[in-house]
Parts: sequence; structure tokens; C-alpha cells
Amino acid sequence: MGINIEIMALQNPFSLKEGDILPIQVLFQGTLINNPLVEYLGQTISVSNNGIALIPIGASGLQVIEASYTDPNSNNPPISYAATLTAQSVLEPQSLGLLTATTALGISQILNRRMKKKA
Repeated sequence: MGINIEIMALQNPFSLKEGDILPIQVLFQGTLINNPLVEYLGQTISVSNNGIALIPIGASGLQVIEASYTDPNSNNPPISYAATLTAQSVLEPQSLGLLTATTALGISQILNRRMKKKA
């Protein structure tokens, strides 16, 4: 079935800076819902009629966005779902191919030297 509830960013969060707005939508079982509870920095964020919430980006960058939704079709007791969204930029490690090639070259040179010493 997949994820019951998810927060979908409608813009790349890494392209935003202080003062920008990140539009998001909340999906329940893959379908847009227009009445989730969205919270950001301890504040409830309103959701438009078309299901979009606008998240303001502050000086500290994007912080954790929280969304929750109670399924009106769930039986007694009602079932609530929650999700969070956060984005953090991290550096990618160097290409493992380059590392492997460099290591193999170094090992072959060491073995070659040892073979010459034995001969």
C-alpha cells in the first residue's frame, strides 16, 4: 500500500533562502487532502482550498515541517497519521570508482616493488 501520509514539497527546498516560501501539499494514501493539520516552528499553518500550505523560510533555513490527518473513514477508534519533512544539504563523497582505482594502483605498485626485491 505504501506510505499513508506524506508531505510533498512543490519546489526544491535546497534552492530557497531566507525570506522565500516553500509550497507543500499533504497526501493521504497518494491523494491530495485539503484539511490536514500542518505545523511549522510551533505554529499552525493554514492550508488553502487547493491543499497548499506555504512554509516561510527563516534565517536558520528550512526546519522540520509536521503534518497530521485523521482518517474520517476509520472505525472506532479513529486513526490519525503523522508525517514530517526536513531537508539537509550534505556533501557527496568522492566517487568510489576513483578511490578504488587509486587504491588498486597503489597496491599494484607495492606488489611490484616486493617482486623486484625478491628477484
